[in-house]
Order: sequence, then structure tokens, then C-alpha cells
Amino acid sequence: MGVRSLGNSIASFGYKFGTTGTEASGAPGGGGSNISATGGNQTSSSGFTAPNGFKYHVFTSSGSLVVASGSGEAYYLVVAGGGSGGYGNGAGGGAGGLRSNDPTVPGPSSMKVTHTFTLSPGTYPVTVGDGGTSPTDNGSESKIGTSTVVASGGGWGGDNKAGNPGGSGGGGTSGDASSVNSPDPLSPDKQGHAGGNDGNGGGGGGAGGAAGPNGEGGAKLNISAYNTTQINPGISMPTEWKAYVGTNGGYAGGGYGHDDNPNSHNQAAGSTDQGIVNTGGGGDEGPGIDGGKGIVIIRYQ
Repeated sequence: MGVRSLGNSIASFGYKFGTTGTEASGAPGGGGSNISATGGNQTSSSGFTAPNGFKYHVFTSSGSLVVASGSGEAYYLVVAGGGSGGYGNGAGGGAGGLRSNDPTVPGPSSMKVTHTFTLSPGTYPVTVGDGGTSPTDNGSESKIGTSTVVASGGGWGGDNKAGNPGGSGGGGTSGDASSVNSPDPLSPDKQGHAGGNDGNGGGGGGAGGAAGPNGEGGAKLNISAYNTTQINPGISMPTEWKAYVGTNGGYAGGGYGHDDNPNSHNQAAGSTDQGIVNTGGGGDEGPGIDGGKGIVIIRYQ
């Protein structure tokens, strides 16, 4: 059993003459041939079967997916860490970039990538990015392999200045920040949306939409296959995470800026005064809240 060479950009586009574990595998549908794999938190470990019949590997921190035997198509959700919020009358941090090849990504959507991801025996390194640390820190990238699937960290929210670009852009007080081009070779290269520009603190961009006009953070992107119903109770996740993701499967909302209505936040702070972990949400504004740590989830039948 060897480490899969996932940094080969040619193979990532379905190059038919190489064997890297990411080549095209025929008709879609998440089909597998008796895949036996370990790594991350697994829904099957507690005897729980997801309602949709898939097995889930949920990485809340970096590790590896190790396929012992079998092969088949898999789907993924890769979310980077969110950017930190600004201090004082500051702006919200941008959500971490989001990458998914899953058919349940809502359409029409520019966020779904065209990529057939085939598992076969070997080791697949997984990196889960941390959220940015307040006051001005981008989130860290999450990825599968070295360059095959890479989500960029969210941009930090500005404090009396423009926000920073990222997977989704941070909000600003003197200029908004856009999302960045994807570092991986997959198409489309869009991973998030722009932050807002508001003199009193704009919101951060989200995976589901750009920041609003009055400090509202950009919307989360809801992907139903990764909701709490499919993952819980097979995998024990924090209460705040379950409330954030919910039955809609929402990830990577932008942090709110100073002018936002406090009753409509896309990224409320966690109990430890930081972004909710494993959501990729941008940090809220002042006193400047850290962005939420990212997450990587791989599923197959």
C-alpha cells in the first residue's frame, strides 16, 4: 500500500493513461466496489448507517484516508478556515473557500467543480485548515493531496481599512475584497464571494453569496448530503456545529460587520469567542473574532 500521488494536475483532469486515484471512472453515482477504508471520524464506526446509504469520513483535523481494498467513485466537501473579523467598528471575515464535486450542490451553482474522484488502495493525505486569528489573519487552506483539491483560506476583515482577499473576501471599511482564483486546476475556479464595503464595517463574503449592503455576511452554501441528518448521531459533533450546519447542510458563511442586524448573523461566535469550528465561517467583527476552522468530508457508497 503506497501513498497516492495526488499532486499530478494532469491526472486531476481525468488523464486516462495515468493511475493516481483521481482518474475518471465512468458513470457518476458514487458507486463503490467493496471499499474498505479508514481515516477521520467514520459514520460506520458506531454502527450508524446514513439515511442515504453512504459511508462518511469526516476530518475535523488533518490526517489521511487510507483505502485498504476496493475501488470506486467518491464525493467530497473541502472547506478552508475562515478569515478573522476586524476590531472595534470593524468588518467581518470572509468564509473559507469551498470545493465540492457532489451532485447535491444546489444548481445552478458556480461552486460545483467538475471532477471525478476515484478511490483505490493507497493513502490520501488530508489537510484541514485553521481559522484566521484576530485581528488580521486569513484562514488556512484545506486540501486533499498536495494540489488536487485545494480550498483557499478566507480573507480577514478590515479594521478602518479594506479587507483582504481569500477563498471568500473579507469585509472592509474603505473597500471590499474579492475571492481569489483557486490554487488547484479544477473548473470552475470560484471558491467564494466578495466581502462588503461599508464605512462602518462591511460583512465578509460567503460560499453561498456576497456580503450584504449593511454589514451582513455572505450566505452559507447549503449542500444537503453533508447535513446533520446524514452525519449525526454516527459522529459526535459539537452542539454549535450542529446548529450552524443544520438539516440544510450549510457551510462557510461570511462574518458580520459592525452595521449588521445582530439577529441575522451568518456566523455567530462560538462559546469560546471564536468562529464555530469546522464550519469555515468568517469571524465576526469587534472585538475581533477568529475565523472558524475548516473541514474535509469524503463519502462513498
